[in-house]
Amino acid sequence: MCIVCITAEEQTSTMAIIVALAVSLVVVIVEAELTPTKDQEKKLVEYHNKCLVETSADAEMLAKLLDGVFPEEQKFKEYLLCISKKAGFQNDDGEVQKDVVIEKLGESLKDPSKAKELTESCITQGSPTDIVYKVVTCTLPH
Repeated sequence: MCIVCITAEEQTSTMAIIVALAVSLVVVIVEAELTPTKDQEKKLVEYHNKCLVETSADAEMLAKLLDGVFPEEQKFKEYLLCISKKAGFQNDDGEVQKDVVIEKLGESLKDPSKAKELTESCITQGSPTDIVYKVVTCTLPH
């Protein structure tokens, strides 16, 4: 039984969304020269699929990212938090795990020494959903 069935065209669009989220969720700005590992890409696809179901986020809402639009809907923020938690960037209480972010970011950067600076540049205080939303809107141009 297919929980989330999509066409080939939708799959291409979904992959573009996942790549956009991958870039944002590892706290990277455009100039950072990010090259996600194959393992990171595979895990993000898995997290994306699970979080779509868990949060009831819809593809139209996520597709807005491709146009540089960051929906302010709570479901979108919950989707981002879900991925962030699964990736280990935030714990079950929503607290940012800076060491994990720095480690995983360092694995993807051509210059791993930039990981700490990039990690701290957009992380703010607030609710767990507001923190991850701020990271996304801060790190991706729109």
